[in-house]
Amino acid sequence: MHDLSEIGERSLVDLARRDRDAFAELYRRNVQAVHAFARRRTGAAADAEDITAVTFERALRSLHRFDPARGSFVAWLYRIATNEIIDQDTQSDLFVTVFYAIWDPESGKICYANAGHNPPLLLRHDGSSTLLTQH
Repeated sequence: MHDLSEIGERSLVDLARRDRDAFAELYRRNVQAVHAFARRRTGAAADAEDITAVTFERALRSLHRFDPARGSFVAWLYRIATNEIIDQDTQSDLFVTVFYAIWDPESGKICYANAGHNPPLLLRHDGSSTLLTQH
């Protein structure tokens, strides 16, 4: 077995694709940097620990997709961590609603699409309202 601490990053990543000890060396080299990055971004030690763990788990599962031509291994880990931070920050009950309408002032008709969410509510100047249920 090689002394993994002597192997360069690119070779170590190639080796880690088939050798868990090599991945463990990548972990040892980068865990503090990823944790510090996550800590700065989240402001919480417990969240940083969770982000760090998930980052390395995802890196292990997707190591075959790492491309050194696109940047260093730690930069790739930062991207994974950033995605996890965004994912954890996004509440599951939030979504984007798209409503697009065209109003014909001559006929008074509105043609709309609402992306399958609850029907829109038409509010009139006089305070009355109508739930738009027909397309």
